[in-house]
Amino acid sequence: MADQRYASHPFAMFPLELESLLNRPPATIDEPALRNEFADQTVLITGAGGSIGRELSWQVAQLNPRKLILVDFSEFNLFHLEHTLRTHLSTCDIAFELLDIRDTQHVDSLLASAHPNIVFHAAAYKHVPMMERHPFAAFENNALATVNLLHACEKHGVDQFIFISTDKAVYPTSIMGATKRFTEWYVRSANGSVKTKTVRFGNVFGSLGSVVPLFAEQIAQGGPVTVTHPDMERFFMTVHDACSLILQTLLFDIAPVYTLRMNPPVRILWLVERMIAMMAPDTSIDIEYIGKRAGEKIHEQLWAAEETPNNTPHRDIIGLSSLASYSRTELDEWIGYLKHLITTGSEGALRQALFLTEFQTSSISNESEE
Repeated sequence: MADQRYASHPFAMFPLELESLLNRPPATIDEPALRNEFADQTVLITGAGGSIGRELSWQVAQLNPRKLILVDFSEFNLFHLEHTLRTHLSTCDIAFELLDIRDTQHVDSLLASAHPNIVFHAAAYKHVPMMERHPFAAFENNALATVNLLHACEKHGVDQFIFISTDKAVYPTSIMGATKRFTEWYVRSANGSVKTKTVRFGNVFGSLGSVVPLFAEQIAQGGPVTVTHPDMERFFMTVHDACSLILQTLLFDIAPVYTLRMNPPVRILWLVERMIAMMAPDTSIDIEYIGKRAGEKIHEQLWAAEETPNNTPHRDIIGLSSLASYSRTELDEWIGYLKHLITTGSEGALRQALFLTEFQTSSISNESEE
């Protein structure tokens, strides 16, 4: 059943529950320990009006931090988030900030005045095919804005910075995944004044812009349901579970990167067949294969070969250990080159540079000066 907090929202979550499709128990968290963790803390969440951000905002608010600062660039989403939280919660001190995280000066000013202790960075462009068409925007919003936010956190004494990433960052084939991988590398390069963590997960079931609401709409209209490839599969979890486990990682200091245990991956074709059986059991609905879209993989992976998975105290969270891929100096030189490509409009070169895994900082520096 859909969460009644969002029932009036025009982008309300798709009503089928993942647990009913996959027979998977919901995630649990150590609520007493998290309440203690948030006591007397100021918490800031970026992308607070999105699918992950709004659920994360709700869960954090219920844990009674000293203050909660919710940031989003969408006036529409921030308005609905404020209406929801003001309606259902009355005890938590919450500020709503309409802010573009790409605006470095505004971000710096906010952190200077608010002095957050914990920052959850959920703001990102996530739609794979759209980011293939807009690589400059993908880099500026997903990577460069995160870099600038991390710098502001280091400057203004933030204690913890939690970066929300994706399995698409592992051996990326898409611009979106490549920007997330680069940002994961940069988060690892924090100067030590801020404890950084990356939480990597797969598809959030029924989130805004995801494929599940599209399938539901197509089923309701009598089909056909469009599937890209019969072997396509993805890791799925609910938005509630994703946010619960993001919070749980605050209690761990085991690894720089955490991923959520989502096995087994789900075949999209199987998911469509289950949805048809549940939503239209007496109707014949066709399935049409339309071909893999630009940047998409058939299979996703939760970690790379150089990352070592380790159990954590929570059954649904895996810690991933590895050596840092690059130093802050190397990454800053790389960023300088990428910014240079944006100013020159070199879209093809930007794509190539984002997919690099080995590079010579000297050759990048020389190219950027040409």
